[in-house]
Amino acid sequence: MAEDKMQIFGEKIKKFREIKFPKRTKAAEKLGVLSTTLSSWEGGSSLPPTDMIRNMSRIYGVQLEEFIPYYAAAKEWRENMRHIRGKSGRTIDRTTNPLELFTYG
Repeated sequence: MAEDKMQIFGEKIKKFREIKFPKRTKAAEKLGVLSTTLSSWEGGSSLPPTDMIRNMSRIYGVQLEEFIPYYAAAKEWRENMRHIRGKSGRTIDRTTNPLELFTYG
């Protein structure tokens, strides 16, 4: 399902982080962000800025190419949701079924 793409990306961030930093607080410190910010990225509720993906790659010791497909898919999903929200006038989040935003008849 499309709405899972941000969550899948978040799970990848967490997986890569746990290899080098079992504790989220230590990884957040190295990245220069709050632990709650990193938690929101890992939980799939928000996306890190593009430059942070480069930092994660370097700090976690993971090839940047391993992040890119997941990041691109998650970013595309987020942009699509913004477009739908703008047309529908409704507030949505990643648990909203996009089909509920359209009325027929």
